[in-house]
Amino acid sequence: MICSFTQTYSNNRQELFDFHNKDTTDIYFRNKLDKNYYAFHNSDNEYTSKILNTNYFKQIKNLNIIKYSDISYTESLYKTLQMLKNDGG
Repeated sequence: MICSFTQTYSNNRQELFDFHNKDTTDIYFRNKLDKNYYAFHNSDNEYTSKILNTNYFKQIKNLNIIKYSDISYTESLYKTLQMLKNDGG
């Protein structure tokens, strides 16, 4: 399995997603992969829902959303690696 993993932190990344919406090369690339894991780390539900309703996420295929709260970056990476392993990665 070939996949991508991206993690964003907190509720202050709206500007990044404004750029992602216009990044057709990134969307094309991710859609060629078997899975796309996207983690929201310490982001509240309202913010996460707003971001997931952007055109960027609506266009990404094979998308797996992960939500982490109140854990360290190293723990979130470890949990994600375990998830990838369980999914066949």
